[in-house]
Amino acid sequence: SRYLGSKQGRLGKLEEVTDEMLEAGILTDEPSEGEDPDKPVLRVTPLGRTACRHMLLPSTVLLFRNFLNKIPNPSPFDLCLVACCSEDCQPIIPADFEELAELERACTDLPSEILKLENFEIERLLKVSGKRLLGSIKMAMIALSQTHGDCSDKVAERFGCYPFEVSRLAESLDRLFLALTWLVKRRKGSEDTQTKKVQLLGKMVTHGLNPGKATLTLVDGIGCKWAEKLSEHAIKDIQILAKTRLPDLMNLKGLSKKRAQAWKKSAQAIAKKGIGWTRALTIRIDFQINRKIEKGVDPYRLQRSRELVVRPVGKRYLVSGGLEPHKVTFNDSIQSCDCRDFAKGNRCKHLLAVESFIQATNVNESSGSEPNCRFQELWTGPAHEQTKQLLA
Repeated sequence: SRYLGSKQGRLGKLEEVTDEMLEAGILTDEPSEGEDPDKPVLRVTPLGRTACRHMLLPSTVLLFRNFLNKIPNPSPFDLCLVACCSEDCQPIIPADFEELAELERACTDLPSEILKLENFEIERLLKVSGKRLLGSIKMAMIALSQTHGDCSDKVAERFGCYPFEVSRLAESLDRLFLALTWLVKRRKGSEDTQTKKVQLLGKMVTHGLNPGKATLTLVDGIGCKWAEKLSEHAIKDIQILAKTRLPDLMNLKGLSKKRAQAWKKSAQAIAKKGIGWTRALTIRIDFQINRKIEKGVDPYRLQRSRELVVRPVGKRYLVSGGLEPHKVTFNDSIQSCDCRDFAKGNRCKHLLAVESFIQATNVNESSGSEPNCRFQELWTGPAHEQTKQLLA
């Protein structure tokens, strides 16, 4: 009770947290042999040790378990999406209203078991809704785009975010995919290829490897750096490695004869079993949107404006999602906002948010159709809590 978090009511209740950990399988209260069943003792499970090792919340582990039970054969997009929906995934990259039509069009070409479900079923399964879910869909596309060999700068330019956000997302997905791999490996009836698929996909999205380079990491001793190095010397995948002559391998700097022999032997054994299952990891993300920035608009304020919620209130607009809501007047004669940034003479993020909202609304009305009706449903979900209070 002495801590600030306790005073603010931010600390979880012990009983609720314990129940959540028991439900997630992180803790168990089942008595061991010889123990008194009337005096249960909480013990950490192997899954709990994995969660601690990767610093995951109980809610994340529970989300992954429920997802794998519901979707036994997830696609690469599904795996990236559930990882991006977890509370441990950072940063949250929001989707813009103007991107909804392009997001939905890009999703129609993606193999996905999750997207076959209705919106309410997806929200129930992934425990996120509305704009958070739309942002997760965009983040999953960003993660898969890195498997095409594009650098973080190019990916960021395509999706309208910052390069550091792309890099941080890859770092966050690294530990999440390690946990997903562990869960798939210990699932009853799980095939070895399923575990390898998740393992390879994790290396692809976190290290920017294409499926061919990722297959090289199936050989013991070959990590992501060696996969890149082998690829630079025309050894693009494990099948080429299996056929490469030993003298050619030994020409690589830092590779001994003993290790080269072991790699070649292992690659031949894996290639003989067949790696056709890796074709499912080849996913092309077709997402492109025109992002011309109007002259005089600050790119930073424009990026921040995409995180805001705009609601028409009479002849004005209520903009929330920041530190506090603001009222904006936007018409042919007056464009004003009650925030401090506008008072200093700047074109604030609230004005930019309202302008984007009006443009997107006019486009939808003039088109006479609803190409993004499913994602529009998610966008126009429950209002921001601060907005609800002001509109009441």
